Amino acid sequence: MDPKSYPRSQEHESRDSLEKLDQGTLELTLSKNTILHLVSKAGDIKYANDILAKHPSLVYHRNSGGETPAYVAARDGQVDILALMISYFKAKKDDIISLVTRSTDKHNALHIAIQNHHVGVVFWLIKEIPQLANSINDFNESPIYLAAERGYHHILNLILNMGGKQTFEGPKGKTALHAAAISGSKGLGVFGSGVLCTVGVGVSGVCVNVVFGTGKISSSNGKSPKLECITYLLKEGTDQHKRDKQGWTPLQYAVHHNNPLVSSELVDADPSIVYEIIKEDDINTSVVHIAAKRGYCETVKVLMNQCPGCSELLDEKGKNILHVAVENKQSEVIKFIYGDISYTSLVNKKDNDGNTPIHLLMASDLEMMEVAMDYRVNINAMNYEKLTPLDMASSNEKRKRLLEVHIFMLN
Repeated sequence: MDPKSYPRSQEHESRDSLEKLDQGTLELTLSKNTILHLVSKAGDIKYANDILAKHPSLVYHRNSGGETPAYVAARDGQVDILALMISYFKAKKDDIISLVTRSTDKHNALHIAIQNHHVGVVFWLIKEIPQLANSINDFNESPIYLAAERGYHHILNLILNMGGKQTFEGPKGKTALHAAAISGSKGLGVFGSGVLCTVGVGVSGVCVNVVFGTGKISSSNGKSPKLECITYLLKEGTDQHKRDKQGWTPLQYAVHHNNPLVSSELVDADPSIVYEIIKEDDINTSVVHIAAKRGYCETVKVLMNQCPGCSELLDEKGKNILHVAVENKQSEVIKFIYGDISYTSLVNKKDNDGNTPIHLLMASDLEMMEVAMDYRVNINAMNYEKLTPLDMASSNEKRKRLLEVHIFMLN
């Protein structure tokens, strides 16, 4: 940054600090930042060169947060300042990894550059210090995890293309695929943060021009950036069956957030994940049950269209997806199931208590009668207590309405 571009007070402050530094009278800020920390933040390459020439020891100084000037440069996207310091470390044969890592939590320059979406810094660090790509901080976050979590498909692809052994770890037992599924499910497409990168040679050895735009952006194949992250990770063979400490798979997060696009991408790569037994509310169930229970009809359609056999799945109480849809008054899901004749076997299926979905309807309100009734329903089916749906009706009004709707359906 040219000194003339500083506000006048900042330029004078920096010059005054340099004069005090020469005289040995410079005081640190409250956060124990030195003048080199401040210049690294501002991005003034001329002042940084002057300081390194006159007072090189400042490049090793850590502020109260355990941050070196090199870390600060990465945090604030100052790639030329960072390159200057790394060159100095290399010439001195210093431990570069340590000097770009925050001492308090092992959060390094690559971690913070990814989090702050400083694409130029990320590209440069991976080129110059590739071993950072597999570093884990004290939060158990890897660079791949952080990129996936934020939907930064260009950064993720860059790291994945490095080859070799790679680390996909994240906190609480999650992997990068968990992070991508959660991120993608919270909103496909990035608004107000479009990124176009061109790479060339500059002061730092690599110059990445970043153009920020507005509106929804997509990758070269038309997918949203967040969905593209999932595609990249699946191509790397990331384990979809791995569960986090909560016992959740990536697909479970996608279904939980009601994202049919993410669900479809995951299922397409490995349909077997739909049939896994998972836990919700301490009950063994399936992702299709969860979607039906919450009324996520489009997600239900994706799961059942891509895995037709999953319609026969039962939870630990013996309930199928029509049971849970009726029980939870999810009319759209009920209509979808009734609308496809291939799901006829669900209509009179009994759970562990012998109840059919229409038995459960009796605990619902009158408005659900017309939605949940169908000409295929057997209103005389008995549960294991020898009760029919009519017997379980809580009022004569319900009993009468059930018969009326049933007769209408038959006609």
